[in-house]
Amino acid sequence: MDDKPVMLFYKGNYNCIEKTEKINIIGSRNASVDGLKMAYKLGYDFGKDKYCVVSGLAIGCDEQAHKGCLDGNGITLAVLPSGIDKIYPYRNNYLAENIIENNGCLISEYPIGKNVSKNQFIERDRIQSGISKCVLLCESSLNSGSMHTIDFAKSQGKIISCVDISADGNEKIKKDDRCVVIDNEKDIEELKDKINNLKRDKKIK
Repeated sequence: MDDKPVMLFYKGNYNCIEKTEKINIIGSRNASVDGLKMAYKLGYDFGKDKYCVVSGLAIGCDEQAHKGCLDGNGITLAVLPSGIDKIYPYRNNYLAENIIENNGCLISEYPIGKNVSKNQFIERDRIQSGISKCVLLCESSLNSGSMHTIDFAKSQGKIISCVDISADGNEKIKKDDRCVVIDNEKDIEELKDKINNLKRDKKIK
């Protein structure tokens, strides 16, 4: 990608960054119960099948994707909008520790001691999609930050996917011919096949 970070800071298992099969599972902080359940299920399903689940450690769909992956004995990577010593939100500090303890990783383009600011959420979205082969949206409104990640994924040539759920953001993405719509187990397997058939990517395009 043209605006790739000059440097990445990491804490935990560096091999997570090197791993080829990475999927970025994202969604709203204020998702419905169904959206949160799908984020957990997808995190679990991809985690148990040895994909590295990438997300942003935010409240809502992000944390559920991380938790699902961990419960599936998978490895997960969190991209932070702050320095790796400044976990945001603070309530997910335990989750960050759990990710590292289970062979996962935290990464950020911001130096140690850097606090979060509004523009950094959008900036980190390009990294989430950039290091992943696919961006999978669980649930989002049109004005959610998750839509920035989808836009980055499109410009970076990544696979895009979304859950077939009634939300404005999902409805918009579903209209894109490139989108793999997830409605059942067969759709999940189709997405896995599509990810597996991609040629090996660079770490960040």
